[in-house]
Amino acid sequence: MNIQKLTYEKETREALAGTYTAAGIQLWLTVANPRTYNFTPLDAIYEGFGAKVLDLAKRLAAGRSQ
Repeated sequence: MNIQKLTYEKETREALAGTYTAAGIQLWLTVANPRTYNFTPLDAIYEGFGAKVLDLAKRLAAGRSQ
């Protein structure tokens, strides 16, 4: 498994930690999202869109969902 993809997953989880519970983070990562090209955010990370997912997570945590 690619270390960069694992890093994006870890950083995304960390970015959301102040916003969601562990269960909420898991849910956010595993539900298809139109902002992640209709992939789940976790699938989007593994398809090479980790930077996009991390950016979305950081925006969400900052209160800027768009």
